[in-house]
Amino acid sequence: MPVPPTAEEWESYRPLIAELYTRRTLKDIRAQLKDVHGFHATDDGLETRSTTCIGTPQSFPPTPATTLGYRSPNVYDPGDASGDPEVLCKEIVNFAISILSNLVPGRPPGTGFEDWTPTDDHLAIYRTLQDKLKYESQIRGCFVNNPLSASIPDLRRDVKLLLDNFHEAVPIGILSTINQSLDHHAIQQLASCLATSSLEMPRPNYDFIRLAHSLRHLLAMTTFESFQGLMDRICEELEGKVRKVLGQRSFVTVFLVFLLNSKKAKSKQQLDNQILSMAMGRMSHVKACYGHDALLVVQFSQFIIGYRNLAKPEGQFDKDVLDMAEECYNRSEQHLREQEETRAASYAAITDAKSHHGKSCSLLADCRYSQGNEYAAHRAELHDWSRRLLLMAIGCHVDGPMGTLPHYERQKQKLESWCHEAGDTARLRQLKDIEELIRGNEERPRDGPLLPRLQALVSEPPGQGLGSQIGTEKGQLVDGKPDR
Repeated sequence: MPVPPTAEEWESYRPLIAELYTRRTLKDIRAQLKDVHGFHATDDGLETRSTTCIGTPQSFPPTPATTLGYRSPNVYDPGDASGDPEVLCKEIVNFAISILSNLVPGRPPGTGFEDWTPTDDHLAIYRTLQDKLKYESQIRGCFVNNPLSASIPDLRRDVKLLLDNFHEAVPIGILSTINQSLDHHAIQQLASCLATSSLEMPRPNYDFIRLAHSLRHLLAMTTFESFQGLMDRICEELEGKVRKVLGQRSFVTVFLVFLLNSKKAKSKQQLDNQILSMAMGRMSHVKACYGHDALLVVQFSQFIIGYRNLAKPEGQFDKDVLDMAEECYNRSEQHLREQEETRAASYAAITDAKSHHGKSCSLLADCRYSQGNEYAAHRAELHDWSRRLLLMAIGCHVDGPMGTLPHYERQKQKLESWCHEAGDTARLRQLKDIEELIRGNEERPRDGPLLPRLQALVSEPPGQGLGSQIGTEKGQLVDGKPDR
C-alpha cells in the first residue's frame, strides 16, 4: 500500500495542484499526480489540504474544468505547461519512465511502473535495441560529436524518422543526447523539432508529446547554464528509475544507464563503480549463458570498453581495457569470417558482423596507440598496427548501412593525424581513395552504405588474432607489455 505523502511533499506539489485545478477534474488531478509524479493523493488528503493547496473551501467544490468544460488529458494544450522548472523536470523524468515501463511485459495489472521490478535479462529486447534506436543513435552522433553537421532539413527528417519508428527507449536516448551536447543552438533546434514532430506521429504517444513540449518549455524559460544543470539532475534521477523499472539484471538497463552516465563519466573522468560492477556482472552472465553467441559477447564488450574509455584521459594506457579490446577484436574477427564463409548467411547478418568488427578495430586501435606511447621501444610497430586497425575500422563503417559522414569525418581526422605524425603516405593515399569514392557516391540510398565494399583497401591477411601477430626481433608482447 502506498505511503501517504508527508506535509513537506504536499507543499512541494502545491503549485502544480493549483494549476491543474483550473483545467482538470479531480479524478484526473489524482491520476496525473500518481501516474506522472508518483504522488499518491487520496481523496481525504486532497480535501484536508484543499484550502492551502488550491484556496478553496474545506469541502472540495467541482473544479472549473468540471463545470466549464473538460479537456481530455490526451489532447495537448500549451497552457498545460507548468511555469515552475522543478515541476517541469519532474514531469520530464516521469513521462520518460512511464513510456519506458511499457517496454517490459509481465507487469501485474494495476501496478505502478515503479512498484514492480522485473528479474529478466530482457535478451530478446536487447537484441533489437540498436536497430530500433538507429535514428536516435545518428542524431546523438551528430549532436554530441559534430553539432555543426546537423542541418535543419536533415534534423527534421531524422526526427521524423525517429518518431515514425518510435521505441519506448527513445526518450532516454534523446535526453542523454541533449545532456551531452554543449551547443545551445543545436539543442534548441532539436527541442523544437521534437515538439513539432511529436504532434504528427502516426501513432500518437501522449506522454511523449507532453515530454517534448515540457522539454522545449524548460529550455525557453531558463538560461543555458541553468538548463544544463537541470539536465544533469534529470539524467541522474533517470539512472535510478531505469534500474527500478527494468531491473538490475536487464541488459537494456546497462545500455541505457551507460548513456545516461556518459556525460558525468567523461567530465569527471571517473567511473561509477556501481554501474561498472553491474555491467561486469552482466558480462559474466553473457559469457556463462550465451557464450556461443559471439555477436552478443562482442556487442556487450564494446559497450563496457566504450564506457571505460570515457572516464580516462585521452591517450592514457589501460591494461585491463586493452585485454578486453583484444578479446573483443578476436571474437568479432572470427564471427565476421564465419558469416562471410557461410553460404546461407544473409546480407544483413554479414553487414552487422562487419559493423561490429569495425567498432572492435577502432577500440583496439586506440588501445594500441596508447600502448605505443607508453612503451617507446615498440612505439613504431604498435602505432603502425593502430593505423592499420583504424583504416580497417573506417572501411567497415563506410561499407555498412549505419555509416554516417560525421562519424567517418572524426575517424578520418584521427587517422590523418596519426599518418602525418609517422609519415605514413601509403595509408594517406588509401584514405584519399575512400574519400573520393564517398564524394562520388551521389546515388546512395537513405540507409545504404557510404560507398561500395572496400575489401581491396582494408582486407587483412588470414591468421590468428592481432595479439599473436605483433612482435619484434627482441620478443613478443606479453600481457600487453614488451617481453624482453
